Amino acid sequence: MDAASLIERKPLDHIDEFQPGDTVIVNLRIVEGDRRRIQAFQGNVISGKHTISR
Repeated sequence: MDAASLIERKPLDHIDEFQPGDTVIVNLRIVEGDRRRIQAFQGNVISGKHTISR
């Protein structure tokens, strides 16, 4: 899968559940002038807002 097809891909209807302490990777599309690229950010979930209590 090339970068152009990732950019044109439709958003997912389902997002996996994650909890504080999980490591997540977020891909962000960055536009610099006429150039586009995808930058991946990785980090730990610290807390969650608007979560459902179980």
